[in-house]
Formats: sequence, structure tokens, C-alpha cells
Amino acid sequence: MKPVEFLQHYRNNADFYYPMIDHERRYWPKVNNIGDINIGWDCGAIGRRPYFLECWSGEGTTMITIFISTIGIEKEDAVIEGPIIYSFIKLNEFNGYAEV
Repeated sequence: MKPVEFLQHYRNNADFYYPMIDHERRYWPKVNNIGDINIGWDCGAIGRRPYFLECWSGEGTTMITIFISTIGIEKEDAVIEGPIIYSFIKLNEFNGYAEV
């Protein structure tokens, strides 16, 4: 399922999933005023536990931030396997956004 399709599914079925941060509609510049580079984002779910992932780079270091609900996580064996980082350029190709 493509990221935007998952977000729509999540929004329509929020009572099924644990809470998730949703930055899809938040504007992130490609490069901010201090030179950090917005590389891309992805989202999905592991069972009922959704995640939102952001990838960015600054001062020669690439970082990935994963937002995932921790409600009850200590009682589960949860492993994230194989999320795809969509590059900033390919976001439009994969998630249906029109060219900006």
C-alpha cells in the first residue's frame, strides 16, 4: 500500500489502530535555513501499530526518525522489517501528489 493510501486508510479506521503522528500535510522545505536536507518519509503499520518515518540529513549525517506508538509495546515482540524510504523526488511518483 502506498504511503498516502495507508494514511487515508488510517484516518478512516483510526479506532482500529494505535495513535500515530501524521506529518503528511505539514510543509517541509527541501533544504531549511541551516542547511538540513529533507530526504523523504514513509508510513505503514505492523499489525495495529502504525509508524511514521522521516529521513533527513544535516552536517554530513543522515538521520531517520521513527514515530511509533509505544502503548503496550513492552508486552509485544515487534520488529520493523524492510520499510522503504521514498526519496523527496520520487514522493510524487509513488504517492499520487501532483508536481509542485
